[in-house]
Amino acid sequence: MSSLFKRRVATLLVLSTVALASCAVDQEGLKNDTKRLKDIVTGSEETEVAVEETAAPSETTEVTEVTEEEKVTEPEVTIETTPEVTATPTPSPTPTVTVAPTDEPKARVDLSELTDTEIIEGFTVEEEAFSENYGLEEDSFVVFEGTRLLISMADNDIPASSVNLILNGFYKEAEGVYNRNCDETQAEYDLTGEVLDKVTVSVNYDYRANDRIIAVRMEYKVVKGEEEKTVTEFEMFDMYTASRITLYDVSDDVSGLIDLMLSEFDEETPKEYDVIMLVPDSDDELLIWMAVDGNFYREHISIEEVEPLLTRYGKSVYGCL
Repeated sequence: MSSLFKRRVATLLVLSTVALASCAVDQEGLKNDTKRLKDIVTGSEETEVAVEETAAPSETTEVTEVTEEEKVTEPEVTIETTPEVTATPTPSPTPTVTVAPTDEPKARVDLSELTDTEIIEGFTVEEEAFSENYGLEEDSFVVFEGTRLLISMADNDIPASSVNLILNGFYKEAEGVYNRNCDETQAEYDLTGEVLDKVTVSVNYDYRANDRIIAVRMEYKVVKGEEEKTVTEFEMFDMYTASRITLYDVSDDVSGLIDLMLSEFDEETPKEYDVIMLVPDSDDELLIWMAVDGNFYREHISIEEVEPLLTRYGKSVYGCL
């Protein structure tokens, strides 16, 4: 074997060693090397094969050991903590300071005095004199005063309760006027700090009775500044039955009886009445009650004049029999 052949074989061995050392097997390259070795053995290639220090074929995967210096140190990831957001308090609007009066109006009871009067056995009239006001300690805005009247009947509560509903209803009406004016003056005081027009509500009961009937005159008056209003009503009751009595119950000729009653007044007294009633007064006389435009009028009339116009029941209750 010639020396040239030996050198070619040695060269192939070196190439094979280098290829194995790279730990990468290129199948296509191996076929080429085998073919080249065959050509060399057969002498078909005269050219000396030089070791090419080129990069491995693209399909060859190089396993490169990475040294400690070549290791890529991953950048340290710093987790930033988002600071907790504290809600900023919303500023509240500054309230408007209203200077309140140092003294608030109040309701005060000044007087309450009860009197019982027995008219006939078992029939009692209860009268309460009262006075109260609404306002400041030293300044009353609204005053409510007068008398309140109720009845009681021994062992006969149901008729008495019926009468008291009528009597107390009138008082409640006056009390409602008082309460409404209290509210109105309170509103005025809250807005302005003062009350210009003071109010007085007075309610009164007046009664006349004999041994059979009781007549009640009910009146309340409202005075506010220069304004004045009066409300008047009349009621008459049988004290034995507690039934209401009207002129139609005591006379068959009510128109004639009213004309007779009006004739007893002088010419200056208005004859256009709002309410008129014939009530007991004494053994010989009766009393005429009349209300016109808030004004109260009264006049006496003899029983003898009235008797011809009375029914039997009328004569009985007025004491003519």
